[in-house]
Amino acid sequence: MKSGKLIILAVLVAAAALATAADVRAQGPQDHARLLDEFARNGELLERAKELVGETSSIKARASLATAAKLHLESSRMIFETQNYSLAAGLVKRTREVLLQTISLAKREAKLEENAFKAIERATRTLEHARQLLDENSSTDMEPARKLVHEAHAQLERSRDNMNEHLYEVAFRLAVSSDQLSRRAITLLKREVGGPEEVEREIEKTDRILERIQESAPEGADLTSWRY
Repeated sequence: MKSGKLIILAVLVAAAALATAADVRAQGPQDHARLLDEFARNGELLERAKELVGETSSIKARASLATAAKLHLESSRMIFETQNYSLAAGLVKRTREVLLQTISLAKREAKLEENAFKAIERATRTLEHARQLLDENSSTDMEPARKLVHEAHAQLERSRDNMNEHLYEVAFRLAVSSDQLSRRAITLLKREVGGPEEVEREIEKTDRILERIQESAPEGADLTSWRY
């Protein structure tokens, strides 16, 4: 009787093993096909990322693209050379994440680059206008405006330097700061300044503006020297 139960148990175990094997055979091809589809999709995303990164000079976007390309190459090796599909699945997933991050970063950097370029152009025009008014004004009470124009020039030069270093966000903020300083100078130059007391007040107000700019300087901005 006992031997009969053992035979039945053995049969059940064998049946379960066969069923499991059948499930593996049924799922394996599907999983493999899905993996190949995801890998192919990553290839398409990689081409899209290359196109977008090519539209910007962003160092960060290019570095992210390089990482994604390496991951895609490694996942290809795992699929087609070593056939380590389990490890390949993880690499494919990670590649997808980095590719999506790269695409998002490239779009953001391209927009920042465009905005920074426009801000620098605008600040340049405003500064030229302020300089022209300053040259045309022979008054000796123009020290506040003169200081603003000088600092506007310095901020604009720093903005251009950061633009050349592909630090678009910093370049944008510095250009906006330059534009605001020039506009403040223009406002002063277009109206007559009163007596010594009002001149002194304007100088103090200008000094406070310059101090605030120094305190709120964008991270990464070079504010260690003035360049006139």
